[in-house]
Amino acid sequence: SGEISVSQTVVAPVYAKTDSGSIRVKLAAGGYSLRLRTDSGRLEIPDVAQASFSTNEIEGVIRGGGAPVDLETDSGDIEVV
Repeated sequence: SGEISVSQTVVAPVYAKTDSGSIRVKLAAGGYSLRLRTDSGRLEIPDVAQASFSTNEIEGVIRGGGAPVDLETDSGDIEVV
């Protein structure tokens, strides 16, 4: 429970989960494979290619794919910048 904020300086995997709270991740320049999920909240992401979208979940790649980014919250927003 609580807000999670991550800011990268180099490309690396990111795994974050919270029951109640928002997640904000600033990614380093590079490729990523994304999986974002929220039961109750907004999903905000940059340009994503090869993506599958549903109401509460997005899977896709940024800049050709690469390091995994797996973010999940039951109640809160997810923002990737």
